[in-house]
Amino acid sequence: MTFAFVYGYGGTPTTIPLSQMSPFVSWAFTDEQHAAALRTAGIKVAVYTNFWRNYASDNPNVGYVDLKPGGPHAAAEASTCSGTPLYDPNYGGGYLADPRSPDGLPHAQVMSNYRLGEYAPNYDALFSDDTGAWGDVGYPCNYSQSAMVTAENALHAALRVPLFVNTLGAGQDPIQQVAYEGAPNILGALCEECYSTNSGLPVTGTRWQDTETAEIETIAQHKIFWAYPRATGDASGSIPLRTYTFASFLMTYDPSLAMFEEALATPHQFPVMPETGLVPLHPVTTQSSIAGYRQSSGVYMREFADCYYRGSAIGKCAVALNADGSAESVPSQGYAHTLTISGSGILDGGSVSFGGPAITSLAAGTAAILLP
Repeated sequence: MTFAFVYGYGGTPTTIPLSQMSPFVSWAFTDEQHAAALRTAGIKVAVYTNFWRNYASDNPNVGYVDLKPGGPHAAAEASTCSGTPLYDPNYGGGYLADPRSPDGLPHAQVMSNYRLGEYAPNYDALFSDDTGAWGDVGYPCNYSQSAMVTAENALHAALRVPLFVNTLGAGQDPIQQVAYEGAPNILGALCEECYSTNSGLPVTGTRWQDTETAEIETIAQHKIFWAYPRATGDASGSIPLRTYTFASFLMTYDPSLAMFEEALATPHQFPVMPETGLVPLHPVTTQSSIAGYRQSSGVYMREFADCYYRGSAIGKCAVALNADGSAESVPSQGYAHTLTISGSGILDGGSVSFGGPAITSLAAGTAAILLP
């Protein structure tokens, strides 16, 4: 599955026909004016909202007006033990909602009812931003992660609508954040800055291992793992990074429970890349931990018996990746070629080919997709 911003705020311009995009995107953010058309075209619509942080600059600022001091549900403000509200100076300034407060759910319902009312009936899920995002501006009185997990999951469940939560990149440790996926109506969890940083560097080492573990654990709960690397450079100049992030995603993915999104710049402002047409199936092994994919050379590798590109069979394939700090050798297992990426996004003439040269080693923070 793939995700994109289509029309609306930050989305692909309306000059790009929907018929050109719909074959390549599964879920999208859009505005309420285009939601029905996207759903008719087969694209599912997620509606953005944020119960947990509301800012003066929000448009609309319904949540801020409800939560700010003096607002109808100001009692839900997260505060220190001295009673001082936690204040986030970003985006014109804003306040955090404490799910443990009796006013936490009514505040969330104000936001949910408003946003879904704008789109009704043309939506498929609500998106809860900043779920489990605590600590950057301090912690509320008597904070404990276990209590917050319990309260946020209970609040999400009480909303009784399908939800995505933006949580896996929100804390110190992606593994820790998996606990915020616990409500039964949660479809899946977004992982921002997973597998690459916003500045375009590959995520390696322990952070990479923890992200892969979070992907494994999310899928094990039958939730969608939604990877969003968030690098914003030029797509055509970021091919090694694109290979690395996509290979990282595939290393522990399940095709029915994994979704990929990118933010790279493309001429059509539609950052869905040609490599997302590769769908590996029937993994030779599926490990319960990322360590199970590590080879004796240090390279991580996962093989698939049957691989497809846009529905056409291309035989077996494998992903190989070096998440460490020095070059490592790639085991020779009958793969004579590699997948080669060219150009930019799928609407910009970007393409892949399957006859790239065989590789015997990978530099630190690089990856390859191996083919017969």
